[in-house]
Amino acid sequence: MVAWLSRNLGVVASTLCVAALLSACRGGPAVPCTSMDAPSQLVTSAALFRIDVFATSSHCADAGGPAGAPVLTRSFPAGQAIKFDVAPGRRPVVLVAFADAAATTELGRACSEADLGEGRAVCLDLRVEAAADFAMEQPDLAQPLACDEQGAASCGTGMCCESACRDTASDIAHCGGCRACASTNVATPMCTAGLCASSCSAGFANCVQPAAPAADDGCETDLNGTLGSCGACGRACSTTSTTTRTCTDGLCASSCMAGFANCTKPAAPAADDGCETATTASTTNCGGCGRACASAHVMTATCAASLCTSSCTTGFVNCARPAAPAADDGCECAGTACCAGNTCQTNHANGLGQSFLDCTGFGTHDLTQATAAASAWPDAGLAPFNSTACANGAPMRCVQNAANNMCACWGYSTGAVNAGDGRVHLNSATNGCMCPTAGDPAWN
Repeated sequence: MVAWLSRNLGVVASTLCVAALLSACRGGPAVPCTSMDAPSQLVTSAALFRIDVFATSSHCADAGGPAGAPVLTRSFPAGQAIKFDVAPGRRPVVLVAFADAAATTELGRACSEADLGEGRAVCLDLRVEAAADFAMEQPDLAQPLACDEQGAASCGTGMCCESACRDTASDIAHCGGCRACASTNVATPMCTAGLCASSCSAGFANCVQPAAPAADDGCETDLNGTLGSCGACGRACSTTSTTTRTCTDGLCASSCMAGFANCTKPAAPAADDGCETATTASTTNCGGCGRACASAHVMTATCAASLCTSSCTTGFVNCARPAAPAADDGCECAGTACCAGNTCQTNHANGLGQSFLDCTGFGTHDLTQATAAASAWPDAGLAPFNSTACANGAPMRCVQNAANNMCACWGYSTGAVNAGDGRVHLNSATNGCMCPTAGDPAWN
C-alpha cells in the first residue's frame, strides 16, 4: 500500500479537521487531493515533517491522540514528497510539522483514520492544528512574514513593522513595538518581554527601560555620578547629617554637617548611610574618620567635643589633648599634674639615682628644688633641715637617716656661685653632714 500527503496543508487554530479521499490507484494516475485550504504559515515554514502510523486498535479520538508506540515512523525534509508504505487496515496516521531539521520545535500536527486497503494509493487531505507552544504566537522565523500594516491581526501576538511581522517580545530591532533598542552605553542589546533590558558598559546601568511606544534610552544611568543611582539603580545617596550630597566613582562621598563625618562609604548593593559618624563623641573617630583615642597609659578612653579626654592610669596625666588631624597621644605625661600650656612636668634627677617631677625648668637650684630632691631620696628618715656649715656660707638642704646615721646634702646658692651648687654629697655614718663639692654628683 502506498500513501501520499499533499504539501498543501491548512490550519484551523480552534478546530482539528480531517478528510480522507481514497481511491484505487494500482496502475492508475496519482490520486489528487481536493478541498484544500490555502497553505498555512506553520506548514510553509516547517523544516521537517514526520509521519507516525499507529496500530488498528488505536484511534485519533483517544485522549492525547493515538495510544501506544507507532508501528511506522518516517521523516521528510521540507520540499521532499511525503510518501510511505504501510500494511493494510484502518489506521490512525499522524502528520507532525517541525520548525527545525532536528525536530525539537513542533509547529503543529493532525491525525486521520484511513481505511488503508491493500493495493490502494491514498491521498489524505489534512488540516494541521497549531502545537500548544505556538497556539497564541507566531514561530520565530529567520525571514519575517510579509504583512499589511493596516491589518496587524495577521501577525498574531507580534506586530507588523516595515511590512513584516516582528516578534516584539524579543526582537531588539522591534522591541515592544516598531522601535529599536538604543545602543547608548550598551554592551549587549537585549529585548525581554517587550522591554529593552540591554546589558551595559562599565559604569552605566539600564535603570529606566521605557515601554513602547516611547523610545528606548539604552543604558542611560551613570552609576559613577548619579545621586539617585550611585553604584546601582535606585541606590540613592542618603541625606543623613549631610550638607552636600555627591556621588564619586559609584560611592556616596557626601560632605557633612559639623560634628559628623562620612567614614564608611558603603558600596552597592548595600544602602548608603550618609554622614553616619558623630566625630564629637566616637572614641574610634574622634575629630575625624579613623582618628582613634590612643591607649597609652589610658584607663578609660573618652571623646568629648572631638578631643580625646581619656582618664589615666596611676602616675600619668592627659595634658596635651591634640586636635584632629594630629594623632592623639593618650596619657602622655608622667606625673600628677599638667604645667602651663598643658605641658608635662619636668623629670629632675636628684643625683643619687632617684627623680622628682615638677613644673620648674632645669637649672634652678633653690630651697624648693633642694627639698624636692631630698624628698625623692628613699633613705630619708627625718624631716629635711637647713645647714650653713659650708665653708663659703652657701645654704644646703640635708636629710638624715636615723637608722644608720647617714646624711645626704644638696647644695644650692642664694648668692655667689660656689663649687657645691647643684651638687649632692652622700656622707657616710662616720663623717657627719658634709657640704657637697665640685667632685660630687650633680642634681636637677
